Amino acid sequence: MKTFLFFTLLFSSALGFAQDRTFSVCSMNVDGLPASVLGITVNEDSRGAEGAKMTGKKMNERGWDIIGVNEDFNYHSEVYGELSANYDCGTWRGEISLTSLPLFSYRFNTDGLNAFWRKTANDPSLGSISLSQEKWTEWVSYNGLTDACNDGLARKGFRYYLVTFGDGTTVDLYILHADAGSAEGDVSCRKEQFEQLRDVILKNTTDRPVIVMGDTNNIYSFDKQKEYFIDPINASGWLTIEDVFIELKYAGKYPEYNGTYNNRVPDEQLDKIFYINNSNCDYTLQPESFEVVYSFVDDNGQRLSDHWPVASSFSIHSRRPSQKDLAHLVRQLLHQDAYETEPSIGDVTDMINRMQDD
Repeated sequence: MKTFLFFTLLFSSALGFAQDRTFSVCSMNVDGLPASVLGITVNEDSRGAEGAKMTGKKMNERGWDIIGVNEDFNYHSEVYGELSANYDCGTWRGEISLTSLPLFSYRFNTDGLNAFWRKTANDPSLGSISLSQEKWTEWVSYNGLTDACNDGLARKGFRYYLVTFGDGTTVDLYILHADAGSAEGDVSCRKEQFEQLRDVILKNTTDRPVIVMGDTNNIYSFDKQKEYFIDPINASGWLTIEDVFIELKYAGKYPEYNGTYNNRVPDEQLDKIFYINNSNCDYTLQPESFEVVYSFVDDNGQRLSDHWPVASSFSIHSRRPSQKDLAHLVRQLLHQDAYETEPSIGDVTDMINRMQDD
């Protein structure tokens, strides 16, 4: 009886480590800029309200658990109108128009960033989804107001959300929109922006994994993003970061920098999805898929935005004891000198916790 009860307790505890869950994310530009602002052409191929409605409809059909968007400006109601039955939404910070321009300013007080998340996760074991603790941070620099891709017209930056699933799993989420363009000033700004984001992540990440996604406007052959964003995080000693696209499509080998903008590797997009695992957390994220969503086109086959969305799915893996650890646990718990009486649930739990701490 003692042996049967022990193994029931042991492997019930071990199974708790093995319950993997999955969720999906998507990063996309929803093309919310009007064709012109203050007489300045900023989006000559804008598809307007009808394009936004089609985008929202396709997002709802695909049903990703969490969607991070940029350029959610003038057509927010059209996009979210197609999603609201199944999704909740972050703060919409406003449109770009003459009536919304602050007095004595040429910069609109909006970031164009947002998040949409399913009210209930696709994986039933995760239950509900909530995003909280929303915080917007403006970039320390930008290049161009009426030129150089007009980055300064909006107050671009990044947003933070705490993602909480119904089973108690939590993930830090950052959604970003970096400076556009290939001029020297654009490249310099992107470096400063990603250094800013990197430092925030290193300072504020405590005991959760992290997902970073958005329009990086970065091409690895042209920007040294690996050098100033990825490598320093990996050198932290407790965080490890990967670009999902590079990990799954190129076995983790990053393209070489050569200063050439139009020399991207096949399928590399401006939107990117990174994930960060944390050695202080008792579970990890593992990417299961990566997709460039080429189906986001209108009825004429034309792309709905100026670049393709990207999507990934992740599994959540609890850190579990190895076979060697379990064997050691069996020997210790069954040793007569260790326990004169039958081991309790607390004995099993304490032993597993000590192995995790080690």
